[in-house]
Amino acid sequence: MTDPNHPFLAACRREKTPYTPVWLMRQA
Repeated sequence: MTDPNHPFLAACRREKTPYTPVWLMRQA
């Protein structure tokens, strides 16, 4: 994951993502 526009990295920066990172919430 080296893409600065990657949804995961965007979520880490608390930026708006094109979709709700439900998978991220499930991982937490």
